[in-house]
Parts: sequence; structure tokens; C-alpha cells
Amino acid sequence: MAPEYTRPAAPVPANWPSGAAYKDNAAKSAEKPVADIKWQEFFMNEQLQKIIALALDNNRDLRIAALNIERSQALYRIQRADLFPTVNAAGSAVEARTPGVLSSSGHP
Repeated sequence: MAPEYTRPAAPVPANWPSGAAYKDNAAKSAEKPVADIKWQEFFMNEQLQKIIALALDNNRDLRIAALNIERSQALYRIQRADLFPTVNAAGSAVEARTPGVLSSSGHP
């Protein structure tokens, strides 16, 4: 009673793009992991690189996030100091002089 299901074609290509524009990138990606590729190497268009550099230089949210990370690291270092042993020292001295006439031995 139910119609037979046929899977629709995927909206993406089955293979990676190929051609002259992709040859250099394929060779580079095989050499080093994607996480090690700098964004300047990933985005090849000069105008796009300028826009990204401008956005990174003027990004206030990125600056605030970096400052929050530094603040958290500083607070962690302060709290971490409690984990290490501490050394305390104290000293005191008392000196008294008794006159010879009041001393039982007669010497000051």
C-alpha cells in the first residue's frame, strides 16, 4: 500500500572540485594539516585578505575576549599560589638590665 521510497539526489557534488584553480591547494593541503594553515594562505584573494586584516585589527570583541583570557590567566596564577608551601618566620628578643644595688648577686 505504501509507495516505494526513492532517495532524492544530494544537493552537493559527489566529488571534490577539480581543475587548474584547485591543483596548488590540493598539493598544499596534503603537506600540512588544515589547523596549521595560516589564514593568509587559505584566502588567496588580496582584497579579501585586506578586509580580513582590517576586521581583525579593528575587532573590539576580539580585543575584549583576549583581555578576558589574560585576566583569567592572571587570576588563576594568583589562586594557584595557594597550592605551594609557604614559609613564615618570626623573631623576638627581650633585654633587661637590673641595677647592681637591686641585684641579688651584686652585679649588673
